[in-house]
Amino acid sequence: MIETGERLPSGEIALTRYSQVATALRDPRFGKPRLPNIPNRALRAMTTGQFLMVDPPDHTRLRRVAAPAWTPAEVAAMRPDVEEIATRLLAQRPDDFDLVRDFAYPLPLTLIGNLLGVPAADQEQIRTWTGVLTTALDTSPPRSARDLPRVVREVAARRFRPVAASNAATKVFKYARQRVDAVRDDPPSDVMRAVIDGLDCGEINEDEAAATLVLLLIAGHETSSNLIALSIYWLLQNPDALAAVRADAALVPVAIEETMRFATPVPQMARVAKEDVELDGLHIAAGEPLMLRLDLANRDPEVFDDPDVFSLSRPAKPGHLAFGAGIHFCLGANLARLEGEVALKLLLPRIAADEHGERVTWRTTFSVRGPATFPLCLT
Repeated sequence: MIETGERLPSGEIALTRYSQVATALRDPRFGKPRLPNIPNRALRAMTTGQFLMVDPPDHTRLRRVAAPAWTPAEVAAMRPDVEEIATRLLAQRPDDFDLVRDFAYPLPLTLIGNLLGVPAADQEQIRTWTGVLTTALDTSPPRSARDLPRVVREVAARRFRPVAASNAATKVFKYARQRVDAVRDDPPSDVMRAVIDGLDCGEINEDEAAATLVLLLIAGHETSSNLIALSIYWLLQNPDALAAVRADAALVPVAIEETMRFATPVPQMARVAKEDVELDGLHIAAGEPLMLRLDLANRDPEVFDDPDVFSLSRPAKPGHLAFGAGIHFCLGANLARLEGEVALKLLLPRIAADEHGERVTWRTTFSVRGPATFPLCLT
């Protein structure tokens, strides 16, 4: 069990308590780690051009371009599209239905693809590139020469494939540049129109527009896909909760929030201290890299009663930290919740009574967690 303040093999100090993690997410004394000198141009452009990866003022400028298209009202207007895609996926499901392959992954990927003008024929390629890039996130970049042996060990064990990650970054970035050009005169949605408007008025440049597109494309389906699969899995593991949700659809949003707390799909986020900070008795020196363990904070026994129990009766406050907090709070949180809600309401009545999700296999990545395969019998 990782203790708060523990130095990880990758060099970061782990923060595991809810109060510490919440503070580090919100307090301007903590920021995003400084990006290393990345030789790959596409990967460098993608990281420096994504608001997720940078601090103000660049974060403020880049996020301001995309944010208007993700308000609660804008997301609520997407419900008919989500329902249409979900219904169609279930109608055409194969006999050997796999929840991840045939529903949880294609649902958010199809929606975000439609919003960004990505043809359906390209979505499998997008999934391949995304898989390579998210796997690469498991390895922290070297911060000094002393850190190189760790990265070499990761490469030798094939846990980190820098050439594959570089190639995937180059290809997905080139693809994003092409899609921006292809839809520039006729944006397919308010989401893409916001990016094009930001480009046309000079608030962002072409690399930043492509980087924003990549971010929305990857983040727009990874979390939602895992949220859907994890929600079904943990409801099947908790028959009383499953029966309660089946009897009362109003509990579906509650089940989604508890899944985010209990099984946090993105378990950690990196930060760095910008100055010396005292945090609940822990001294953190300026420049220290930090790893915020959202998954452990979401099970902090000082904040959540019986934190290792999946419970639908848990108070709404304090809320979980699975979507982050502060200026980097997940822009697509409302969409992930909507997609999860639609998915559960359609799937739960169709799942066979004796189904327990016992044939699930799990993703080997740590940066993003969830089922890899999930065979289900649907009535």
